[in-house]
Amino acid sequence: MAESTLTLAFRELQAEIATFAGWGRGTFYGDPDWSDDGSPLGSQRKQLAIDSATKKGLRRFYFSALLQGEPASHDWSFLRPTAAIALPQGATEVQLPEDFAGLEGTSEIMASSDEMQPRPLQVVGVSKIRSAYADVPSETGPPRMVAVVPIKGTSFNAGQRFQLQIYPLADQAYTLDVEYYILPDYLSGALPYCYGGGAHSGTILEACLCAFERDMDNAMGVHEAHYQTLLAASISYDRNLKAQKIGFNLDNSDNRGSQRRREYEGQFATFAGVLYDGNP
Repeated sequence: MAESTLTLAFRELQAEIATFAGWGRGTFYGDPDWSDDGSPLGSQRKQLAIDSATKKGLRRFYFSALLQGEPASHDWSFLRPTAAIALPQGATEVQLPEDFAGLEGTSEIMASSDEMQPRPLQVVGVSKIRSAYADVPSETGPPRMVAVVPIKGTSFNAGQRFQLQIYPLADQAYTLDVEYYILPDYLSGALPYCYGGGAHSGTILEACLCAFERDMDNAMGVHEAHYQTLLAASISYDRNLKAQKIGFNLDNSDNRGSQRRREYEGQFATFAGVLYDGNP
């Protein structure tokens, strides 16, 4: 399926930054090379400035989408994929995807096998996993508890990674479905599109132009105000994509829920633009 023609690709994004700088759109669009005096060094300096602003703008949009008056930055729905991770028989830990950037507080990790339907696991601190193994080190069975644990160390071309520690020892092969926050890569000719698609292309462009303004002029200019306006629209658009109504969580396993259901039916509350009510 083709990408929307309203989505800004990598070359277009950088061409817009260069145009704002007065350097033209570059050779890909038929304009002169980005050079100060015809020397390769001048072109390199400009390309480095454009790359720097692009990276700063992307980081700001992805991770610091904060509106004035709100206590926390917005969590983008499109930065929360689900990965299917194979847990081999006998395993007590498994590495998380390389782009793993953390779990959301309400995220669930589901486990399934050929014999077992998907069921949620309890996400706990690593000390609880260690305590369980200390108490019953030989226990095997379906996963019940998992903990996210950072792996010590980095390498020449890789930063820190994370793994899941699992209790008890897996008695057979399982599949773990993990919803997590993604750590996006920078753009390239081979991977030219930002996360979020065309709906947020204008906001991302303004974030990059803001970064370029601060780098070149050491000041926030007209693009900062425009970015804040578009950011509010992007956040509103993204919130409309999330679940807007979530029923009250009633536990009927002990047959005491019928009275509580009657008590909560028709009651509702709103938090962060999401409606929560007592209807089943």
